[in-house]
Amino acid sequence: MKKLILPLLLLIAFKNSSAQVLKGNVKDSEGNPIAFTFVKVTNQALGAKTDLQGNYQIKFPQSGNFQVVFSNLNYKTITKNIQITEGQEIIENITLEAEAKKVKGAIIRGVKNKESEQAILLEQKQAVVIQEKIGAEEMSKKGAGDAAAAVTKMAGVTKSEGGDNGSIFVRGLGDRYNSTTLNGLYMSSNNPEFKNISLDIFSTDIIQSVSVSKTFNGSLSGDFGGAAVNINTKEYLSKPFLTVNVGMGMNSQAVSNDNYGSGMNVFGFLKNNDNPDTKINVTEGNNVIYNPTGYRYTAAYDERIQWKKEKRNLPRINNEFGFTGGTSYKFKNNKTVLGVFGTFNHANKFTQNEGVSNDFRSDGEILVGTNKTQTALTASQNAMLNATLLIDQNHKLRFNSIWSNTSSDVVSSYLGRHNFNGNDIYVERSTQDNNSLLINQLLGNHKILDRLEIDWGVAYNTLNSNQPYRKTLYFNEFNRGEANNYRILSPNVGASNIYYQDFSDEVISARANGKLTLGKKENESTNPNAPKFNFGFEFTDKTRDFSALQYNYSVKTAAQNSNNVNENNIDQTMFGKDSFNAGAFDIRGQRENNGEVAPSTYSGNIQIFATTLGLDLKLNDKFSLSFGSKLEMINQNISYNVAAVPSGDVNRSDFEILPYVFAKYAINDKSNFKFGASKTYTLPQFKELAPFLYEDISTNNSFGNPHLYLSTNYNLDFKYEIFPTKNELYSITAFGKIIQNPINKAMVATVATGDFSYANTGDQAIVFGAEVEVKKNIFDQFETEKAFKSQLSTGVNLSVLYTHQDLNKDKVANENAAKDPRIEMPFTFTSSQLTGASPLILNADISYKFKYKKLEPTFTIVANYFMDKVYSLGVYSMNNIYEKGFITLDFISKLKISEKSNISLNVRNILNPDIDRYLNQNNMHLTASSFRRGIDFSIGYSYNIIK
Repeated sequence: MKKLILPLLLLIAFKNSSAQVLKGNVKDSEGNPIAFTFVKVTNQALGAKTDLQGNYQIKFPQSGNFQVVFSNLNYKTITKNIQITEGQEIIENITLEAEAKKVKGAIIRGVKNKESEQAILLEQKQAVVIQEKIGAEEMSKKGAGDAAAAVTKMAGVTKSEGGDNGSIFVRGLGDRYNSTTLNGLYMSSNNPEFKNISLDIFSTDIIQSVSVSKTFNGSLSGDFGGAAVNINTKEYLSKPFLTVNVGMGMNSQAVSNDNYGSGMNVFGFLKNNDNPDTKINVTEGNNVIYNPTGYRYTAAYDERIQWKKEKRNLPRINNEFGFTGGTSYKFKNNKTVLGVFGTFNHANKFTQNEGVSNDFRSDGEILVGTNKTQTALTASQNAMLNATLLIDQNHKLRFNSIWSNTSSDVVSSYLGRHNFNGNDIYVERSTQDNNSLLINQLLGNHKILDRLEIDWGVAYNTLNSNQPYRKTLYFNEFNRGEANNYRILSPNVGASNIYYQDFSDEVISARANGKLTLGKKENESTNPNAPKFNFGFEFTDKTRDFSALQYNYSVKTAAQNSNNVNENNIDQTMFGKDSFNAGAFDIRGQRENNGEVAPSTYSGNIQIFATTLGLDLKLNDKFSLSFGSKLEMINQNISYNVAAVPSGDVNRSDFEILPYVFAKYAINDKSNFKFGASKTYTLPQFKELAPFLYEDISTNNSFGNPHLYLSTNYNLDFKYEIFPTKNELYSITAFGKIIQNPINKAMVATVATGDFSYANTGDQAIVFGAEVEVKKNIFDQFETEKAFKSQLSTGVNLSVLYTHQDLNKDKVANENAAKDPRIEMPFTFTSSQLTGASPLILNADISYKFKYKKLEPTFTIVANYFMDKVYSLGVYSMNNIYEKGFITLDFISKLKISEKSNISLNVRNILNPDIDRYLNQNNMHLTASSFRRGIDFSIGYSYNIIK
């Protein structure tokens, strides 16, 4: 052994003394250095990245003729053949030609353009893990105005229509199975009914890219079944710019019909509707009066409440305006750069739809059949301030502050028949919602000694969401169309009511992830094949407080039978102050505490402590392996005090060990084969555990189940991908999942009411399928010297899915009914597809653009289709309810008319399809609901004030 050491040392010394070096500088056409340019030697594991002064250096192990590629995502790539001479230093200075990318009228000249399609595909190609990402450039081309629209352009992703918070379904798995983060940090939902925040809150003005990870890795939450959606916010480190934009539009149905509601203006400000007095009326000494139904009398009467619905006086034209700007400052040391980016947008939108809404009993009979009309005004304001401090090429800090405020005023009218009691009915519900979200994040990235990389972040988020006013009015109807031919239907004390709801979330989250390159000594060049040790820590603390108060207007029998109520004058003829004083009706609260009406409440806290250990191995130039495990400790506590059930607590502690493994085999420079496997879990949410009854019109009510427990998921993926050019992709993915003890929402065994609840409904569910994706330039002349340049490109993705789950009514009864007799689910079938799982999803787009002098338009047609999917599970003899598949078609156009001005013209939902839910029962096709959204037309203009 000793005899070998000396020759080896001499060989190393000889090689070092005769090292050959390629070095130089990369600048733009104006002589400015270009930082972060990649310098790659073709077919060699050699490369470098330019520093802030544009300098690079590569050491070659031997002499020869090499092909060297200089690439930066803001500039045109250059390839040069360079002769490397033994023992010599070769200097090669390069000038790159700018290739600006236009996003929503602003020219982005950042240090590194992470928003372009080219950058996204390059990142996907180099990654070992399996994920999909869409950048701001592609979102703009395909007309995605927010994060929700962006993710539906990806394979296997659909969005629920007609309610459900616009929930995202990935590979057939809905809200419960997905997670949402902002820059890798947890966000809470803006709706207590759902786990995830509504993605349409995040407009593309603040988004750099949106990624959908369908396979679990150590950087993601273990509460993972379908996918983890991460929104990456913009950062800016370049020249000053300021862009203003205005737009207007209309919905074909909202403009052509009367639009009702008067509780909100176009800026989203709601009327003040504070809760009324809650003192109980004591009429017999000191004894509180009980009525036969168990509700308590209250003497409160609020003259601010107006029962008559009113037409909006506002012009029903959608409009939006906003501005986006950024600048940067380079410090005297020429290494440190401070960049600031900000945006503000306001938008409002009128919608209206008419259709059918039928509710079924659990035996399949129609309980309530109605024609439904719904009108709505929604308003939103979004603002973001981002500051990026690039200390040097190894250290970066970012601060994000995002504020989002959304308000809506919705009026729904139902006209039909209640078949259970044989009455004609007319129901009105007016609902006002307001959600205010504030997110503050501090993020950092550090490279230490070219060997250790640390990425960290901390966040504090607050969400205040409330329904300051919800009114439900329930009539019997006689002689339709004639005045004064209504009476109040009130065998149900709560049929006509006023409802108030408040909930708030407070979230503190932190993460720190590190990557340590092993087996490398100081003063040596980076070994691209060196193993890397991954480690991380995450902490999330989420607290929720929920409160709901309902006042039921209980009409006395004599008043019920009167036939002189005018729907347009209800405040005087039925629910006016004089009628109240005359004893025509009482106002009753559902709960009482110390002489006052008490709200139903629940509060919850969840703490998750997680640590990750993993290893990345590059065994050779073709084969890479990444594996590890995440350990999570979950503590979940809920306290509830609600009507109809005794108060109680839920306390759960779970410890999960979540292994994962990924492998990548680079078949050649343009194609990869990838594999991923992991174990994850699905956690019951606060709303699913708290037994509060969320009341909807008629029978679409749901309540939580404190006896739920988590599901365990096993995930497997295989992916083959080809990158023919820097802007093209062909890929096919096969995947499978096993879900143990899946959670479902289903109707409970109460034929008359048809309420819904949640349960672990079977032992196992399986999911498997395939996804195909194509991004192709049919022709591309933009890199030619022609005066007229054009490009035609297309993108298609297809998802085919099979799902199957066990349904076991005995399991549900054994685990729940003994503790809560309401929770029995006598399923019609012993198995079913997963709810929300469409067997086939197809997304396609085709885009044409050309450039002639200053004229540069882009025209895109976008189409989406999904096949029928299960909406809810059947019980007793009722079959499953399905959501019918449909096609959407959008036309998106953008026109650059000068260096500073851009125009957009969009037509969305061109086909205006019926959005149907149906039930096939007793050889009959029964409609559960049906409506159309209308066609949306919009035009926008943006102008670069500073460029």
